[in-house]
Amino acid sequence: MNDLHFSYSTLKMLKEASHCWINKQMGIKPEETIYMTQGTEGHGIIQGHIGGITPDPRLFFLKDRFMFVEKRKFDPEMKFEIDINGYKIIGFLDADNPPTKTMGEIKLSGTPWTQKQFIDSFQRKIYAIAKPGYTNAILITGSLNPDMWVKKDFTDPENQKLWKKGELFTYDVPVTDKDREEARKWIIEALTIFENGDFNGGLDENGRCNVFRCPWGKNCHFKQI
Repeated sequence: MNDLHFSYSTLKMLKEASHCWINKQMGIKPEETIYMTQGTEGHGIIQGHIGGITPDPRLFFLKDRFMFVEKRKFDPEMKFEIDINGYKIIGFLDADNPPTKTMGEIKLSGTPWTQKQFIDSFQRKIYAIAKPGYTNAILITGSLNPDMWVKKDFTDPENQKLWKKGELFTYDVPVTDKDREEARKWIIEALTIFENGDFNGGLDENGRCNVFRCPWGKNCHFKQI
């Protein structure tokens, strides 16, 4: 197996802005965003609650419980590795419940994720490869600010009209072999970009970064050219 390893975020970067591989190799750190800093607190609160470690009254409506949750960022107990074409693909589950074959994902941002976003997420599909017998995935999504969390049934059309940024939602999505097949294809496409040394993705004819939301933000080397 090749010594290199790839996470979902790195594979996504290769697919959408492969020039950032050069940023990575140059040792340039991505621009820090609010999602990197504020999201950590909310993740910890939710994981403590659904793991039965530190129940939070604001989350009374979250009835699902997980045997294992990430207790810190890049928790080694939640790490997985899979081999695709001789490359190591790694990731960290937010929550895992083997008895019900269910994995949990938490997404906190300015605007909550929709169910379709979760269904289409290649991160979820990659994690499905790591859990070959699993049949269900639960998304918990909402505001970065825990003080804004409220609960509504988003499947209710009336509540869809009232959707606000602070609301916290949960979605159950089936995990299928089709997800796994699509994820393998997507991973191989990203690895092919790497193997071909095609690191011009997201650059204009002058070699400048033209990606509106470049993963490296203002720190991107190719924004300085």
